[in-house]
Amino acid sequence: MSEREDRRRCNRRRETMSKEQSEPSAGGQAGVMMVDVLALPDELRTIVTWLVRQGEAGLPELAAHVEQDEATAGTLLADLVAQGFVQEVAEEGKGQPRYRVRLAAKLSIQPRRWVVERTFGWLSRSRRLSKDYERKVQTSETLIQVAMIRLLLARLGRRT
Repeated sequence: MSEREDRRRCNRRRETMSKEQSEPSAGGQAGVMMVDVLALPDELRTIVTWLVRQGEAGLPELAAHVEQDEATAGTLLADLVAQGFVQEVAEEGKGQPRYRVRLAAKLSIQPRRWVVERTFGWLSRSRRLSKDYERKVQTSETLIQVAMIRLLLARLGRRT
């Protein structure tokens, strides 16, 4: 087989895998976004990110990666399947299922995201807010309030 044919076959396999990963299962959503993965506990996040890199894997491979026995790895996978992050893929002729991450097909457009972006643009004009210099969160929050008050006062001053 030539290198070109091999590359085409890999591209076709990647396309079908991404279509299968983004299709909704019998009773669920279209998949999860990586932002949702960040909210997971560390050991579950490690499994999901590893499965994203691998494409799909079986329980023995996963147990070897997380360095735990198959029973513990199976329990972690069952949690991820129940939460909708991972789906089981039954292979023909083999008894053990394989697992893959259910990724969302595309990002949804946020209807009024521009308002938030505009506000961040206004806040970034404030020198103290351009970098994260503060040690306490409360100080940063106060500086944000001061910057917004200054902006509102400037607008009110222009109107009078």
